[in-house]
Amino acid sequence: MSAQHQEHDEVEQSQAPASQEPVSGDLDISLSLPASIEIRMVDASTLSDYEIWFFSSSGLLSFLTGFLVAWFQETDARASKLLGIVCLIFVVLFLGCFVMTLLKRRTMKSKSRTIRLKTSKIAELKDKRP
Repeated sequence: MSAQHQEHDEVEQSQAPASQEPVSGDLDISLSLPASIEIRMVDASTLSDYEIWFFSSSGLLSFLTGFLVAWFQETDARASKLLGIVCLIFVVLFLGCFVMTLLKRRTMKSKSRTIRLKTSKIAELKDKRP
């Protein structure tokens, strides 16, 4: 068939009004909740800094691993020395980022607040099962 003679099927859309209750029968939902729920709130700017330092240290560790593998596999002494220097630079950068990650995590934990919500006001039903 050519592009001019192609046929298309039209699909009619239903114009029926939407029903208010899509489920016609009763729902039997059982939910187990603890006596209290604890939520730890942290400072968003500290969390953002922590995530940046964590991502940086993770990326630097990946680069370090790649250059370490290349350094161990290199047979040329001159290239091996250059790769060793690059590995040393990545070690220093990784350790700096990792220390900053730990400091930001410590700061985030010290500034965090724990909020406890009690669930005692929820109506409890007795189990009707035999």
